[in-house]
Amino acid sequence: MEASTIENDIATEDVEDLFDKEYKEEIVSFIQNCETPFSIALSGRWGSGKTSIMKSIKKDIKKDNENTKTICFNPWENEEHPEPIVPLLQAIIKQVSMFSKAKEEGIKLANVLIHSALGAFKSIIDLSSVQKNGEKYEYDNFQYIHRQDRLNDMFKKAVILLLCAENSKFDMEELKPQENSKLIIFIDDLDRCEDSTIIKLLSSIKQHLSTKYCLFIFGYDRSHVEKSLSKSLKKTQKESKVYLEKMFQKIFYIKPPTIGQIESFLGEKIHLPIEEDKDLLTHIGKFMSHNPREIKNFIR
Repeated sequence: MEASTIENDIATEDVEDLFDKEYKEEIVSFIQNCETPFSIALSGRWGSGKTSIMKSIKKDIKKDNENTKTICFNPWENEEHPEPIVPLLQAIIKQVSMFSKAKEEGIKLANVLIHSALGAFKSIIDLSSVQKNGEKYEYDNFQYIHRQDRLNDMFKKAVILLLCAENSKFDMEELKPQENSKLIIFIDDLDRCEDSTIIKLLSSIKQHLSTKYCLFIFGYDRSHVEKSLSKSLKKTQKESKVYLEKMFQKIFYIKPPTIGQIESFLGEKIHLPIEEDKDLLTHIGKFMSHNPREIKNFIR
């Protein structure tokens, strides 16, 4: 399925003045200082600015810490594949080649490892579908565990290589990323995915890609994802909430802009010729939706 883009689905760009800057700085600081492996969720309703905040966070992190690498992935745009971890790994392979300061040798080695991880994952899928009977199953189950460990190990080594790609040596026993180095993977639009995609992606990341130096940041509407979990896993809403809390060690909730922030934003974007007419902005701000996407569409 190819993702279609309509005007209202465009990221709510150029609306940073609608966000609580101190809250965003708190999120950035938490990301920079947390221990890995770690998963963070940015929860907000449709149009609340999740994508824009993620882009702004990514920009701030890259500016403050050149040792950190970032990857972006949208599972909703890759739902044609039955196993969402596959296009995720493919996206990592594609984007690591754009790390400008990285030495070619390090990138090649990391790509080989991730390609191998893809192969190992395919083997895991093949083995998990065999009929569970007799000695064949016992042998295949052993192979399943072995290949799962290989996948985890290869991804871990690939992350280290990506973070050390500027190093002149590539002995895996000696390589160690600098302090606070991280591979941060931003995953947006999780709540737009089919229920099965949500479950598969979350469980695959938890099972295979949760490794030191790696941090995942998800953008989603928590209530929608909880409903998907309840439906797919036949859990109560309370059980789904607990499931997400185990999946994400930290959840930040996107705060709607205040009336003052809306008025200030409108004042910068709408240039009124008469000073007295600026009172109109105050009235508009009071009755305007607090949804950043709707505010952006209003001033177009």
